[in-house]
Amino acid sequence: MFMPDRAVQKHVADWTFRDWNDLRALWSDIVQNYTGRAVTKPKDKLTAFAGVAEQFDRVWPLMGSDIKAETNRSYLAGLWSHSLMHDLLWAKHYGVLSPRPSHYLAPSWSWASVHGEVSAIRTVDRSLHAAYFDDPSTLIACEILSCYVEVEDDRLPYGRVASGILKLRAKLAPISWTGGNHGSELGLFTGIDDLRGRPMLLRKAEAEADRLRWVGQVYLDSKEELEGQLWMLFITWNMNPDDAYAAGLVLKEANKALTFRRIGFWETPESVDDTEEDREERVRWFSAEINGLCVKILEIV
Repeated sequence: MFMPDRAVQKHVADWTFRDWNDLRALWSDIVQNYTGRAVTKPKDKLTAFAGVAEQFDRVWPLMGSDIKAETNRSYLAGLWSHSLMHDLLWAKHYGVLSPRPSHYLAPSWSWASVHGEVSAIRTVDRSLHAAYFDDPSTLIACEILSCYVEVEDDRLPYGRVASGILKLRAKLAPISWTGGNHGSELGLFTGIDDLRGRPMLLRKAEAEADRLRWVGQVYLDSKEELEGQLWMLFITWNMNPDDAYAAGLVLKEANKALTFRRIGFWETPESVDDTEEDREERVRWFSAEINGLCVKILEIV
């Protein structure tokens, strides 16, 4: 990391996909290590991390971009433009959740916006790269249209941010919260609606008693107000029943139409108890554009 620029270019010239993936995993490990610590002044969360980000930013441009997103800079409040779709899929560790900071730290889609330890979901690495699939044509993802981050001081491009907007075209599904402990493992289900015909978000234990299909789990970011309408956003999903996987964000509407805030992460992890029927049903759900599942252009702030 501390080589002269020319030496870095020579060092990575013959790197393979695995080498770059190892570097990406290292970044994720450092973020997890850092977010597990406390900063004396919470507003310095990004500023205190700036030196680390700057060193990585010397190397990433040599890899090229695998996500064609229109961005105004390469470093986006703790995330990177070249791997933005992957970077969006972070999750808070299980445990006691903290309230969301009362002062602005970063856009809600950034790990810097909340207190506490976060990590990238390791299974996402293989779900986002077609190289891991026998049939890459079955892998589908949302479309990132643009991402804009305004820093407080242009002289400190890795420091505090004043605002950030992520615009994408993606599938949305309405869901609702039915209560329970914020620290509980939650489940996403198909085939059951509330009185308004909306798919419900239920606790796994309650759903199992009713023999409902379990299609995933949710990791909340903080102690949020979960009343009212919530939304599931699909970031990526695989249409192959042999490896049916999807991941995305849990959103809540902000103060204008089709503008949302992130409040959590969801995914459909592999299960040893999955039957062929379960996987086929899950794939049908991924592909559906009925029962509330629709494609929208939206912004996350």
